[in-house]
Amino acid sequence: MPKPTKPVKAVFKSVYADDVQKTGVSSVDVDEIITVDRPAEKSYQPGHPKADKDGFIYTAAVNVDEELVEMLEASRQYENNVEMVTTLRGLMMRTISMGK
Repeated sequence: MPKPTKPVKAVFKSVYADDVQKTGVSSVDVDEIITVDRPAEKSYQPGHPKADKDGFIYTAAVNVDEELVEMLEASRQYENNVEMVTTLRGLMMRTISMGK
């Protein structure tokens, strides 16, 4: 019987440039990838082609609600970052125009 895949999560970290105080340049890197240690979900489906001899199939233990929340959080963080960059750009342009 093939084993179902285990869910994995990426852990990110900020990577700053050597001269971050001058340039403000930073990026994000994957620090590690961890495997979520949840048992496979077992369901009784004797007619399924992947069922074992007892009629059970095993699927990956992925919590759809948890994945949706993480996806929404990532989307909101991205939107916040875009808004911050847009605001910063606008403030910089206003500062430059004040010097004219």
